[in-house]
Amino acid sequence: MIATEATPSDLRWKLSDQDGRIVLGPPPAAREVAVRTAAAARLPWTLHVFEGPDMRAIQQSSPRRQLLILIFAVVGLVLATGWYFTLRAISRELRVSQLQSDFVAAVSHEFRSPLTSLSHIAEMLAHDRFPSDDLRRRSYDVLIRDTDRLRRLVEGLLDFGRFEAGAATLRLETVDVADLVRATVADFRERVAPEGYLVELADGGQSIDARVDREAISRALWNLLDNAVKYSPDCRTVWVELDRHPDRVAIVVRDQGLGIPVPEQREIFDRFVRGADSKARHIKGTGIGLAMVRQIVQAHGGHVALESAPGAGSAFTIVLPLKDAFQRELSTTGGTDDAEGQFRFGKA
Repeated sequence: MIATEATPSDLRWKLSDQDGRIVLGPPPAAREVAVRTAAAARLPWTLHVFEGPDMRAIQQSSPRRQLLILIFAVVGLVLATGWYFTLRAISRELRVSQLQSDFVAAVSHEFRSPLTSLSHIAEMLAHDRFPSDDLRRRSYDVLIRDTDRLRRLVEGLLDFGRFEAGAATLRLETVDVADLVRATVADFRERVAPEGYLVELADGGQSIDARVDREAISRALWNLLDNAVKYSPDCRTVWVELDRHPDRVAIVVRDQGLGIPVPEQREIFDRFVRGADSKARHIKGTGIGLAMVRQIVQAHGGHVALESAPGAGSAFTIVLPLKDAFQRELSTTGGTDDAEGQFRFGKA
């Protein structure tokens, strides 16, 4: 019998017959510790006891192996995270690039249509090609309408550029918001009446004072009205409601048009963004109208809310603080209201 130092957990065994063939157990992988023959044990088999794997070496190498595994896992995680953010940044840049391309194409189309009309009418007037005075007078109306359309488009683009650069200045004054809404709705009615659209106003005949930039709020409301008309091909009525609350006023523009899907509602106020349905139907637009609305309203310390569902129309609500609440909201916009009523704010 061979004696050696080994713990019971390190030992393995096998049984072999008289010819040395293994009857039970694994083949020995190391030197034998002890052998008890069949004659000595008075059994038909010989018992072999031998050392198993070097568990001590395995245990000693385990922390090193775990450290290597941890290092590789950390490196893999860092690489995967880096690739994720890189791909995300590339995807975002591609999306912005596509939006800008769509914006340029949309603006080009918006300019081309009235310019073509103006050029054609001017040429006919210059060569006196109108067969009647009635057609000539109607051509003057077209000139006025398309010129006004170009003027609004250019002013909108310029204002949008100033807002984006954080260089816009609002001239704040105490204004009766109800009168401002009535005047804007009246002007818009006159423009869309030839196309068969109606704008119904519910203002309650009240007077509501707020400290606002008259032109900016009128532009924001006009943009919402214009959107309501453009995206209502079937129902040609738009509703405007004016509600006064203790410290704020709400201007609601409601339509029964195409509506906006929920996934698009989260980004519809971002610049250059236009709904998929509007593109599919070739509805005119630049994608900056709602972005302008949000920037103008936020500059006044207010916010814009949206309720919409596909096929059920949309309701945009401009919420503005009243005169007494404006100063409390002013600090949230990052701007200053000077003694001359000028309000300058940072980039939204």
